[in-house]
Amino acid sequence: MKESSQPYKTISNRLKEDNDMSSVPLMTLHNSKRGGDDVHDSDQMTDEDDPLESVLARMKYRPQNYRSQDFWTSLMFSGVTCFVIGFVVSYVLFLSIDQNNKLVQTIEHDANPQIASTLLQELSGRSIGKFVGVLSISSRNESRNRALKIRQHFLNLGFDSVSPITPTDVTFSYYDKNKPNLVTVVDENAYNVDDNGRLLHGTTDDSYSSDSDMQGFHVSTDVKGTVVYVNFGRESDFKFLEKSNVVVKKAIILARLGKVSPVELVQRCLHKGAAGVILFADPQQYPDIKKRNKPFLSPSQLGLLQVMHGNAATEGSNNTSCVPVQTLSAEDAEFILNEMSANDPSPDSWRGNLKVNYQIGPGFSTTGWELRIQVNMINVRKTYYSVVGAIRGSHEPDRYVLLGSSHGSVSGDDTVGAAASMMEMARAFNVLNANQGWRPRRSIVFCSWGFNFMQGSASSVPLSEDWGYIMREKAVAYLGVDVAVRGNRTLSVAATPLLSKAVFDASSLVPNPATRSPKEGLVTVYDTWIKTSPSLFNTKIPQINNVKGEGNFQTFLYDLGIPSIDLHYASTKNDDGGFVDDDFRYHRAIAQVWAMLTWLLADSLMVPFDIKQYATFLSQSVNSVSLQYEKEIKSNALPLLQLEDAIHNFTIAAEAFQKKTLLVDKSKPLAMRIMNDQQLRLERAFLHHHGTHMSPPPRHAVFSPVESISVNSTVGFATLQNLMDDLSASPLSALVRTQVEAHLESLVHCISSATHGLGIPIQPPVL
Repeated sequence: MKESSQPYKTISNRLKEDNDMSSVPLMTLHNSKRGGDDVHDSDQMTDEDDPLESVLARMKYRPQNYRSQDFWTSLMFSGVTCFVIGFVVSYVLFLSIDQNNKLVQTIEHDANPQIASTLLQELSGRSIGKFVGVLSISSRNESRNRALKIRQHFLNLGFDSVSPITPTDVTFSYYDKNKPNLVTVVDENAYNVDDNGRLLHGTTDDSYSSDSDMQGFHVSTDVKGTVVYVNFGRESDFKFLEKSNVVVKKAIILARLGKVSPVELVQRCLHKGAAGVILFADPQQYPDIKKRNKPFLSPSQLGLLQVMHGNAATEGSNNTSCVPVQTLSAEDAEFILNEMSANDPSPDSWRGNLKVNYQIGPGFSTTGWELRIQVNMINVRKTYYSVVGAIRGSHEPDRYVLLGSSHGSVSGDDTVGAAASMMEMARAFNVLNANQGWRPRRSIVFCSWGFNFMQGSASSVPLSEDWGYIMREKAVAYLGVDVAVRGNRTLSVAATPLLSKAVFDASSLVPNPATRSPKEGLVTVYDTWIKTSPSLFNTKIPQINNVKGEGNFQTFLYDLGIPSIDLHYASTKNDDGGFVDDDFRYHRAIAQVWAMLTWLLADSLMVPFDIKQYATFLSQSVNSVSLQYEKEIKSNALPLLQLEDAIHNFTIAAEAFQKKTLLVDKSKPLAMRIMNDQQLRLERAFLHHHGTHMSPPPRHAVFSPVESISVNSTVGFATLQNLMDDLSASPLSALVRTQVEAHLESLVHCISSATHGLGIPIQPPVL
C-alpha cells in the first residue's frame, strides 16, 4: 500500500489498516514510561480557596435580560450562561472528590498510544446511530427531553460531575404570513405614490407557521419619515453625514449590506435615533444574491433586536410594538433611491452597481413624500436546556479541555448527529476508565448546549465579572462540533493556529472512512484532507480556516481568549450534494478525530500547542495586509513597520520557546506546569485589555467577527483590513486614519504582551 507524505514527523508508527479497522496507526510523542510515583498536585485550589462558592449562590435560572449599553457584551456571551451554571456545579464538585480516588501515576508519563488505539476501536458508527435515534424522538419539549437524556447518559457512565439541566430563554421573531410587511412611498395624504401600484416589501421564508404548537405574540409597528441613505452604516459614514449637516434622527435609514453585520447595523441606526431601518443587498457586493438561500436577518437575530428595542414579552403586555426593520430587494431599493432628493449627491465611494445616483437625501425630490414601514411580527419564546458532564483529571484536575456540541439549533442546522457523537465519545472514554483504570491528566468537560451560537443572535446575561477570569486561567482549549457531517469528501477545520499541529496529528491517526480511498493511497483522514484542501500558503499541510460563522466556539475565542476549533466532514464545491451518512461512518470519523484531539490535549505532558505556527500565521497576515493596502499605507504614512517588528520579535520568541519545550526536564512538575501555563496564557494575550477607537472594541486582536465581504478571511487582522478598506473609500480619510493608527497601536501592544509572556528576552518594538 502506498504511504502518504507526512509533514509532521511526530507520527512514528503509521497504522496499517485492516478491512475491519481493528488496528490503527499510533503516535509516539515521547519515550518516557509510566511509573509508580505519587501523584503531584500542583497549583490546586482547596474548598476554602474556591472563589465560586459565592457565585453559585447567585446563579439561578436566568431568562433573557438585556441592557442596551451591554448589547455587545451580551452578544459575545451567547450561550455562555447555561455553561456557567453547569460548569460551576461541575467545578465545585470536582474539588470535593476524595483525593484517594486518584489514579496513582508518575509525573513522567506521557500520552499513551495504547489509549489512542483503544479509543479508535471503541468508537462505533452503529452506536452513534442508536444515539441519534434516541435524540430524534419528537416531543413537545424537545430541548428539555434531549438534555435530560444526555444528562442521564452522563450519570449512567458514572461521570465525576454532572450538572442539572440549565434553561435559557430565546426570543424568535417571525414574519406574519397573514400580514406581510410593507414598505411604501406615500404622499402627504398617506397614499401610495407608485404609479404601478407596487407595494415595496421584503420576502422571506421565515413566516410564522400557524400550526405550530407554540403560542405566538403578535407585535407590529407603523412608522413614517423622511429617508436618508447612509451607505454601509459604518461609524465613519455617520460622521460624514454629521459633517454634511444631514440629520438622521427620526428619519428612515436606507443602508446597503456588506461591510457591517446586519444586527450591528440596525443597532447603530436605532442608537442614532432612526425611526426605521431598511436594508438592501447591492449587486456590487452581492452579484449572486439570487443564489442566497437564507435571510440576512434570521428569526433569532430579529428576536434579539426585538428584545433590545421592541417588546420582549410574548404574552400579557400592553406594549405590542416591534422593531421597525425590513430587508428590501435591490430593485425596490433602486426605486427609492431614484425618487430621492438630488440636492445632496453621494461621494463616489458610496455608489454601488444600481442604475441610480445614490442620493443621500434627506427626503424625496417631490415635496410631501415620505417613506412608510409597516412591520408585523410574531414573537415566540423558546426555552433551550443545556447540560455538562465531566471526567476529573488525574494530575491537573484544575485544567480543563472543553468539548462542545449542540443538541438544538437557532439557525436550522441539524445538530443531532454532533450531540450523538459526543455521547459516543463519552461512552468510549468511560470504557477506558472502567476497563483500564485510565484517567486523563487534565479534566475533560463535555458541554451539551441547548442551541448553537449564531453571530448577532440570541444571548444571555453576561457573567464575565463572576467567572470569566477562571476560564481564562484554567481552560486549555474548546473543541467544538456543532454539525458533524455536511458531506463525505474531506475534513473541514476552523481553528486558531495554536491547535494546528494537534489536529494534524489527530487526523493522521484516524482511518479514512471512504471505502475506495485507501486503494488510492489515502489511508487516513489527514491524507484525504491534504489532497483535497491543501493550504493556500503551504501545500505540504492541509488548509485550516479561521474561526468564524456560527458556533459556540466563537464566544470562547473572541471574548475569553481560549484556543478554539470547529470540526466537521464536508463536501467540495464540485460535489452535487444529497449525501446521507446512512451507516454513520463519517460521523464515526469525526468522533475519532475529536477523541484523538481530546486525548492529545488532555493527556500529553506538554500541551501540544504550535506557537511557531501562530508566528507564521501572523507574518502571513501582516504581509497580506501590506500587499493589499500598499497604496493606502504609503499615502497615509501608516506605522505598519511597528506591527511587523512586533511580529518579528514574537517569531524569535516562539522559536526559542519551542526549543525550550524540548529541553525541559519532564521529571520536574513545577517546570512543566510553568511552561504549560505560559502556553495557555498565549491566546489570552491577544485580547484587547484597553480601550480602542471602536465602540464596542473587538476583543481579540487577531481574530474578530467582522462581517465584511472585502476582508480576506484566509488571514488574520480582519478589523485592520476593514479599517484599511474604509480608509481607501471614506470621504473622511483623516478620521479613519486616526482610527487605523489607534488600532495598530493596540495590535502592537497585544503582540508584544504575547512575546513577553513566553519569557524570552526580546527587545520590544519602539512605540
